[in-house]
Amino acid sequence: MASGYGGQWLYVDPQRDAVIAVTARRTPESAARGQAMALIRRELLPALRPAAQ
Repeated sequence: MASGYGGQWLYVDPQRDAVIAVTARRTPESAARGQAMALIRRELLPALRPAAQ
């Protein structure tokens, strides 16, 4: 996981062979609620194929 300026996020999951890039305007409210990570955990990761065993 890497974060950049103003709401840019990069999430790398080598086991799933996946990279998720988020580019968004960060507001105090969205940062406080962790909206970017919540979206990744709740919506995107479950949609990916299972990690290799």
